[in-house]
Amino acid sequence: MSSTPPPFLLCTSTYISDSPVRSLACAKGWVHVGNQQPPFLVSVNLNTKERIDYPTLPVSNQVTAVLPIISNDNTTLLIGSLDNNIYKVDTSTQTSVGVYPGHQHGVISLCLSSTSPNEFFSGSWDGTCRRWSLDPPSLLDTLQGHTNGVSVRHHACGSLVTSDTGSAEPGTSKLRVWNLDADGRYVVVQELVPHSGPIRGLCLPNAVDVRCPVVTCGNDGQVTFVDVNAGGDTRGVIDRVQTDATYLLDVDCFGTSGGCCAGNVDGSLLILESSSCSQSILHPGTVWCVSGQGHDVVTGCHDGVVRSFTRDGGRV
Repeated sequence: MSSTPPPFLLCTSTYISDSPVRSLACAKGWVHVGNQQPPFLVSVNLNTKERIDYPTLPVSNQVTAVLPIISNDNTTLLIGSLDNNIYKVDTSTQTSVGVYPGHQHGVISLCLSSTSPNEFFSGSWDGTCRRWSLDPPSLLDTLQGHTNGVSVRHHACGSLVTSDTGSAEPGTSKLRVWNLDADGRYVVVQELVPHSGPIRGLCLPNAVDVRCPVVTCGNDGQVTFVDVNAGGDTRGVIDRVQTDATYLLDVDCFGTSGGCCAGNVDGSLLILESSSCSQSILHPGTVWCVSGQGHDVVTGCHDGVVRSFTRDGGRV
């Protein structure tokens, strides 16, 4: 008989700046934070509280996507900005070492290819997903057909998964699955409508299992679990959790048992397990972004503070 897991409790609280935290990503005990106002990028070690600022970055608008790339003991960051560019940042020198221009509006999503280590993907408010070579920096392809803001993830099965926020018309916010064709270009093989309104968050479970679902959240207050190998308009939705949230802005997975966390515009962190919301943790403002850090959960809030939560009572 399974026991109820203990609740998440506040582990650390780190002030970043007076402006809202709009994006974050965790890697090797660090959280890399994108802000709405300068400083646009900050890295903080969650254990030691060591802080790294990046005062010379050529970023001219808020950082809305952060992607750590770990190589041996070095960490490189890709950051997407509302100045329409993607920057490659060396954390050891705190400098920009590359730029990927091409998007016509702000970049809001980044992910690495799960099958080609030198490739990554970006999503933008220009309604496109773009496929890039990491080194040397070059654009490989532009995937059209989206409406407004695009989020991207590359599935372990080799498929590219994208979502968009759609337009004001119902049913226009779609989840798309793309596979490589014989010419090595990504083509749409499936379209789904998992939400009644805009899709705002997209993530993949931590398990490296091609059967793992894609997880989405949206303005309808729902979190859905979608099988990307199923067909049809909504037949791919294998689970749906309706929360009390007005809008859910971001979603991520934690641990290895299928747990998810979601950020709410009303100012709460939602913990979802076993097809239900098991916990709601109030914040002093909108929770713009969330990230699973092992079995812990990290949030970025409108008050400019990054918080981490744990079930390990010895670390509280």
